[in-house]
Amino acid sequence: MGALFWLFWAIDLVLCVVLLIAGDFRKSFTGNNPEGWVAVLLLLCVLASPLLRFVFRRRLASLIVAALPLLIMLVWYLIDKAKGSNA
Repeated sequence: MGALFWLFWAIDLVLCVVLLIAGDFRKSFTGNNPEGWVAVLLLLCVLASPLLRFVFRRRLASLIVAALPLLIMLVWYLIDKAKGSNA
């Protein structure tokens, strides 16, 4: 369970960095970022999951928090795919 937590946390960290960089890049074209909540969610999960794991000693809760952004993005992808959007 520890390896799974660190895998999810590392993926969240990389996605968070990429989304923060991409958000600024997108703002340079449009002036807004409608999916800005995803970067905030990732940042909160990257900060909260180790806090839950090491400070509050809630290993299962920290694993769930670390997996939450990936689950949300998977559901978001499946909804987009069901709608038939190709973009």
